[in-house]
Amino acid sequence: MYSDTCYLLCHDDDLEGRKIAFTLYLSNLTQPEGGSLCLFSSKNKFPERIIKKLEPKLNSLVIFEVSKTSFHEVEEVIAKKQRIALGGWLHGH
Repeated sequence: MYSDTCYLLCHDDDLEGRKIAFTLYLSNLTQPEGGSLCLFSSKNKFPERIIKKLEPKLNSLVIFEVSKTSFHEVEEVIAKKQRIALGGWLHGH
């Protein structure tokens, strides 16, 4: 759960054998309210720029492959609302 002023800086999830990341949104936020999941392009294995923003939409599911270049972040929530989601990873060898 993220509330007003919460955010998550750019990172990848490439550790502990994680192969797939997922987030199921349990609330709605619009672009002006923040909380979007931002996906980055990469150059030389470093994040370069935001290429996609996904607003939290109730009952929507985001899935992406975890890699050394799967950079993403959660924008700051700037509303008196909560960004509620269930997230996790599928692990493999």
